[in-house]
Amino acid sequence: MDHWNSDLLLTVVRFLNVTDSCRLAATSKRYYYLVLQYRRLRGPEFVASVSAIPTVQTRTRSNEELLKDAVAKIQAPPNLVLAFNTLTSTLPRDLAQAVPNDAVILGAMAPQIQSSYQGVTECKSKAACMLASLTNARVKPFCFMMENDTLAAPDFATFTQELAEQEQGNDYWKVFMVYAADSGANQVELFIDGLQKRYPNATIVGGVCSQGYVSMPIVPGAITADDLMQGTSFTLLKLNKCLGGQKPLDGIEKRELVDHVLSLIETKKYMLQLVDGDGIFGVALGGQEMPFKSMVSRGVTSMTKSAGDTDTTRPNAQFTITRSDTHRPTDPEYMFRGDDPPPYHLIRTVRDNETLKEYSPSEMVTRYGQPSFVGVRRPGEDGFELHNPHPISMNLSSFLLLTDGSDAAMLSLEHATIDLLDLDGRACMQDMDNAVRKLYEQTDGQQILGAVMVSCNGRGPSPGGLIPEAMSDATRFAKVFPNVPCLGFYAGGEIGPKALAGRDAAFQSGKVALQGFTAVFALFIVPIVDYCGMEIDDCNDNVEQFVASRLGAKGATL
Repeated sequence: MDHWNSDLLLTVVRFLNVTDSCRLAATSKRYYYLVLQYRRLRGPEFVASVSAIPTVQTRTRSNEELLKDAVAKIQAPPNLVLAFNTLTSTLPRDLAQAVPNDAVILGAMAPQIQSSYQGVTECKSKAACMLASLTNARVKPFCFMMENDTLAAPDFATFTQELAEQEQGNDYWKVFMVYAADSGANQVELFIDGLQKRYPNATIVGGVCSQGYVSMPIVPGAITADDLMQGTSFTLLKLNKCLGGQKPLDGIEKRELVDHVLSLIETKKYMLQLVDGDGIFGVALGGQEMPFKSMVSRGVTSMTKSAGDTDTTRPNAQFTITRSDTHRPTDPEYMFRGDDPPPYHLIRTVRDNETLKEYSPSEMVTRYGQPSFVGVRRPGEDGFELHNPHPISMNLSSFLLLTDGSDAAMLSLEHATIDLLDLDGRACMQDMDNAVRKLYEQTDGQQILGAVMVSCNGRGPSPGGLIPEAMSDATRFAKVFPNVPCLGFYAGGEIGPKALAGRDAAFQSGKVALQGFTAVFALFIVPIVDYCGMEIDDCNDNVEQFVASRLGAKGATL
């Protein structure tokens, strides 16, 4: 091999996993140079593994087999691990041992997880994981436990200050993956709203799970031998697992166990934080280039369209708001009381653009029925915002729509298009089909490396309720993208950009919301790499300079 040219060697490197490529890189300066140059040109990686074996129905993979399968597929050391498992799985116990010390683990635990993998869509797996190698990206984990229904220290201000200290230019933090466990859901709306205000262009996705876990940095000197001695042997063994330590010998003395755990703490960068109570946790992803986009699907049907219209998921553009009042808490006409009452719009009259007849909201409801949502699209916007009309709307002969008080939300609704919309199972399936079709059309020349999908537990996995299909969202995604690994879980609330109806663009960002009966996707998308166009000059001078810049004096031993 030493006499092969660089093109031939790169072809070999392309088919090596991270373990074998590291072994090759350790044998000579030239191979070290070629392996790292290939990783740079290849860019981000995502590989997945699930415990269910598509070709074998009689057994599932153990956690050790699952993780070995994932590691065997990736070509560069992962710096982010996204894990999903059921409440009975022991995956968190084994993860820390299988991945590099500097990789951040983020895991969600739920009664049922889902996967679309190697052409099979299933919810039988008890565990699944995705290893990601994000080129030039910073991954910052966070975890807030709840105390008396409020966030415990470190508080939100401290967290955002830590983010600011690590920023490298405006809009550095582009993605936040946020999970809430149990009663953490009561506070997660305030948390994600605060994040979105601080980072208005960031994409925030996630969901409400039963339990979870995340790698948290170990503060040097924060834990001493005396601290460990005060704990029980059971606590020490649990801590050993969270640090990724090997199982100690049977009958080990407590002092020896303390020394063993303390040595791990001194050599480890992260320790797995289990969130088995109420909490909010996740990761912030920063970098100038982030291969991450989000897509949201809900599915509503227009109540004003004729029965012959084949696509009722696209709202009707027939009606325009002709009179709408905006009210703030300081206005004399404001109706509500209490702490921090919200501003609102009162839609008074609506015009039918075909007949030019004007309706009051009460007359519209009498004619078309009581809607689940009022859809509103201001001029120039892509998609209809979905609003729950306030229960007292008909008493006022108006549509009363509450707002978050932001400048964008407080713009007048006059001249906006309006429609009456209903939540409908058939529309949910059709909207998912439309969303996946747009995703396919709008990723021409790009490659979807992987996807994380958080679906409402009302949408599956079993058929019933509004949706008569099993695993409808995952199945429809896999139909168009059979080779894209898609992992996720069924949630008690989904976090993502606010669902819109009738949107032309596949992707959304900003305007985060905790919402229900949606499917939220986090998609990892990169340009297609032309390996034939790769050119690497591995002359001796380039190799020597590169090795010296990366390894310094240690490079001389290669």
